Amino acid sequence: MGVSGGVRGRWELFAEYTSPGTTAGVTLPTDTLAAEIIAVAGGGGGGAGRRGASSSARFGGGGGGAGAAGKATIRGAALAESLTVVVGAGGAGGTAQSVDSTDGAAGTSGGASSVTAATSGVLIYCELGLSSGNGGTASAGTGGSGRTGMETSGTGGSSSTSATAGSGSSMFSVPSPGGGGGGIDTSNVPRAGGGGGRVESRNQAAAAGGTTANTAGTAGTDATTYQRQNAIGFGNGGGGAGAHATTAGLAGGAGGYPGAGGGGGSASVNGQASGAGGAGANGYVAIWVYRP
Repeated sequence: MGVSGGVRGRWELFAEYTSPGTTAGVTLPTDTLAAEIIAVAGGGGGGAGRRGASSSARFGGGGGGAGAAGKATIRGAALAESLTVVVGAGGAGGTAQSVDSTDGAAGTSGGASSVTAATSGVLIYCELGLSSGNGGTASAGTGGSGRTGMETSGTGGSSSTSATAGSGSSMFSVPSPGGGGGGIDTSNVPRAGGGGGRVESRNQAAAAGGTTANTAGTAGTDATTYQRQNAIGFGNGGGGAGAHATTAGLAGGAGGYPGAGGGGGSASVNGQASGAGGAGANGYVAIWVYRP
């Protein structure tokens, strides 16, 4: 319950859009006094690890950056206009490398989410997880950077050949990025993958990174509901995969829904496929209406 423009009413959920794509011709109830739109962009995919010679440094893929999240309150003429809702898709993880002495493939960016009114124009636009995780090289495997929204979404973890890969940043009110994939140093010592970022307001554990014993990254946990006044509705980032000195690399974990980044895949030795990056999670749009 509450008051808007001197009229007492209540907020209620009008519609949720959970599948990537465009929905045109959306109209709000005629007695709507105000509307609140929550939008989450698709998360970036994690990068794949490098495949290289046993005497060389091989970095895993970087964790995918998370999609931005935003909220807008709408009043006035736009409430009566036809709306077009766009939900961004999560980015694919980088494909496992099958060619010797070759860098890993970068992940794919997530898609933007938006709501546009026929006459008033764009009401909300949340940027995609533009910075997907970079593929592992002989010198780096950097994570994707965050995007600006209600809070700037965090940077994906970067790979390392000298220590456990970096974890995705933990966030409070936006989706979290993925962890970096494990690398292998010039002495053929494999490294663990980094943990996925955690949405701290959800009070749930972050996705674990893979151990050095060739363990895949854990998928980030999905949100179960979204409430207007808190952040329980954002996904945790996927964990980065751990590397192994002699066998194939493994994949990073997928980002949790909605909007989280995928984990980076681990590096491998020539003759063995590297680990693929984990997929970023799809975006989300919800429209709440305030009615008498």
